[in-house]
Amino acid sequence: MSNRILICSLTLLIAVSSCSKPKRAQVPAPEPKTAAPAREERITLVLSVGGSRGLAHIGAIDALKQKGIKIHSVFGNSMGAVVGGLYVTAPNSDLIARYRALISAYQIRTEQNTPLYRKVAIWLRLTEPEFENRQFEAAMGDLFGHAKIENLPIKFATSYKARVGNTIRDVDRLSGDLAEAIARSANNPFIFKKAELTFIDPGIDRISAVPVEDAFRVFNPDRIIAVNVTGDSMFQSKDVTCSVDEVKLNIPQFKPEEELSGAGKNFDWLYKIGFAGMTEALSKITRK
Repeated sequence: MSNRILICSLTLLIAVSSCSKPKRAQVPAPEPKTAAPAREERITLVLSVGGSRGLAHIGAIDALKQKGIKIHSVFGNSMGAVVGGLYVTAPNSDLIARYRALISAYQIRTEQNTPLYRKVAIWLRLTEPEFENRQFEAAMGDLFGHAKIENLPIKFATSYKARVGNTIRDVDRLSGDLAEAIARSANNPFIFKKAELTFIDPGIDRISAVPVEDAFRVFNPDRIIAVNVTGDSMFQSKDVTCSVDEVKLNIPQFKPEEELSGAGKNFDWLYKIGFAGMTEALSKITRK
């Protein structure tokens, strides 16, 4: 009897002990750490001066678009400003079509403002058509919708030389009327025979010819991709501390024909040089 009582007592004691044992608190598992999203690399595209050779800029930009390279800002001078302006006002549009639309609008304006006797002389090939900077600016203004630089979908800047009294000074345009700024940067007296020399193409200055210095100072990007069609190496000082990739397009001498009108074999040839040159350069940049 006493054994049975002892066994029952031990059983009861064990049961009470197990019930009174405190439960261990459930500590939630730590959430996995996620890396902070990397900041997007800010890329500035620099487009050099270069006259008709600057048509290669169109192919270079199309190669960037095909590779999905996002451009955050553009600094272009002279023809680089013209092509850059066409791009930043409508980044997703057909750049060749926009260039041809600009030239067509310019030709119509020129035709409307050319006296009959000059039209006859041009038709008889007794004289050459004269390019007018003011008509070019007006055609750009219409195509750009009279856009302001500060309201563009992609940041843009250009520069030109300005005559002030007996001195010449450099002017950066970061705001104001886009067409006016580009027309001043492209005002080359060798192209626009009636050009007023108050504002002129900055291409005579090696630094402004491929405006890497100005682009860095204005936009402070992480990387600059500089398309250079001048035939000379660009200038870069130690003040430019971001990564710079010069895409130097070596374009042989050629006989000018109708390429500036957006037609002919020279236009297609220049476009292909720009596209192929940028495509090759990007393959090297992405391997760095």
